[in-house]
Amino acid sequence: PPPWQIPGAGNTALTALPDGEGVLIGMADGDMYTLSEDASLLWEDHEGFGAVLHMTVLPDGPGTKAYRYVAADSSGALRCLKVRRYLLSPAPALLDALSPP
Repeated sequence: PPPWQIPGAGNTALTALPDGEGVLIGMADGDMYTLSEDASLLWEDHEGFGAVLHMTVLPDGPGTKAYRYVAADSSGALRCLKVRRYLLSPAPALLDALSPP
């Protein structure tokens, strides 16, 4: 697929990562993907129950180099994921290697 296109359920929410590092994408099936500015997959989460309706990114605290990703979905659930920035290495390097479960 072309850059910034994820196969599978349609996207329902989008928010920017801090410092222009990329975007967090919420999907209709509850999945979340984070893509870098060059469209490399940084991480993905498949623990959602309903369509992601809203997302926000918060710093974890001063000097922690981590973020908290908070998402609300259509099932009424809230998810909070803590991600350390040094763990965000592009994997896989090509987006067409990405396929939903």
